[in-house]
Amino acid sequence: MKKDQNNRDSAIIIPFPGLKDRYYEKGVSSLEAHQFQEAVDLLKQAYQMDSTDPQISAAYLAALYENGDYHDSRQMANG
Repeated sequence: MKKDQNNRDSAIIIPFPGLKDRYYEKGVSSLEAHQFQEAVDLLKQAYQMDSTDPQISAAYLAALYENGDYHDSRQMANG
């Protein structure tokens, strides 16, 4: 039993193909619809998958700012 649990704990999780792009697209749509908390949640997922993508970073930063998360948006902007 312990061996199975250890294997499960060390398993690598591979996301569905295109999931990052889907999070980004839905997040931007939510941002445009002024659903800022939903945008933050979705874009955070995309950002966690690829923090080097400038489009995702910019959209996530905008969502944080529009949602009133000024401290987090400032930290992110300052790197």
